[in-house]
Amino acid sequence: MPLHTYKAVNPGRCPDCRDGFERLQKVSDPALTECPTCGLPIERAVAEATFAPKILRIPGANEAKAAGFTVYKKLGQGEYERQ
Repeated sequence: MPLHTYKAVNPGRCPDCRDGFERLQKVSDPALTECPTCGLPIERAVAEATFAPKILRIPGANEAKAAGFTVYKKLGQGEYERQ
């Protein structure tokens, strides 16, 4: 279920819709049109981008071992050897 962000169209004194709030809703649920606290009109805001680090390169076997992963070397068809 996605997290939707809402903010007031014309901010009033209500701290919920003035500062914006988030609501966990199903995709099939209709968007809210009024603040659940004060009843003022609200709109769905565009969510901020989520930070996702870019992988610049694939780590080598030595780096994987140093990070605590088990590294295997392919010997043949379906055969692997632990390094």
